[in-house]
Amino acid sequence: MWRWLRPDGKIEPERPSDAGGETTMKWAQTAISVLNKLPAPQPADPDLPLHDVGDTPERRALLEHVMTHLRIITVDQLGISAGRIGPNARWIDDLGADSLDTVELIMAIEEEFKTSITDEDAEKLVKVRDCVRYLAERIEKRKAVLPAKPKARE
Repeated sequence: MWRWLRPDGKIEPERPSDAGGETTMKWAQTAISVLNKLPAPQPADPDLPLHDVGDTPERRALLEHVMTHLRIITVDQLGISAGRIGPNARWIDDLGADSLDTVELIMAIEEEFKTSITDEDAEKLVKVRDCVRYLAERIEKRKAVLPAKPKARE
């Protein structure tokens, strides 16, 4: 006796096996056609590197420099170890920032980079990588200033 899993996810009651006959082939073809229509599985949260493939060496250096500054600001604001702060770390989920912490982080970033970040833009900066790339863009457009060397806050 066999139990069959229907394409809609329900289990058919037991019925005699036809030993690979016509019924089995029909079910296999149906299952394959259903599976082929499903979208390919995507990773829930792909780990993206800080740099993109097309980034120039100068842009890579800028991104690394901005990342260093953000790491220092984040350590000072959240009191966490620098090792936890990677490009794919989320401010709230991974680094433990609450809503007040995120506001303070944005203010510290604005002060450090001598720029202003709108509320709409701040909402889009979910990961450290998002923030690094956003600030690098602003520096390249001369809407922000890159500090000469990272400094720890007192």
